[in-house]
Amino acid sequence: MRLNTHDSLGPSILNMLTHHRIVFLACIIVQTIVKKMVFGSVISSSRGNLSLQQAIHLANVYLESASKSTDLDILLVLCHDAEVSLSQVKKAAKITENKAMREGVATVYIRLGDLLGHHGHGNEAQAFYKKSDRFG
Repeated sequence: MRLNTHDSLGPSILNMLTHHRIVFLACIIVQTIVKKMVFGSVISSSRGNLSLQQAIHLANVYLESASKSTDLDILLVLCHDAEVSLSQVKKAAKITENKAMREGVATVYIRLGDLLGHHGHGNEAQAFYKKSDRFG
C-alpha cells in the first residue's frame, strides 16, 4: 500500500498545522524567494528606511488590497504585511508628538482589527484594537 504525503508527515504534525497556516507559510516562503530574485540584486527594499508617514501609507496600501481580496489566505498575508510595515517604526510612533501620525498608526490597527474580525479572527482583532488604544 502506498502512503500519500500526508500520511508520512504523521498525525501529530497534521493536527498542529491548519490549512491556513500551511498556506500562510507557503506565501511567506514564496514572497521571500521573489524578493531575493527580484529585489535582492537590484535595489534595497528595507522597510527600516521608511519614515513613519511612509510606513503608515504602505500599511494602508496593504490593507486596501486586503479589503478587496476574496481569498482569505491572501487577506491574511496582506494583513501581516501591514502589521510588519508598522513594526519597524512602532517605537518612533509611540514617542512622536505629531498627533496626525499617532492617529494614522491607530487607524491602521483599527482597520486591521476590523478586517480580521469580519473574517472570523476575533481574538486577533481584539489584540489590534488594544494596540490602537496606545496611539489614539
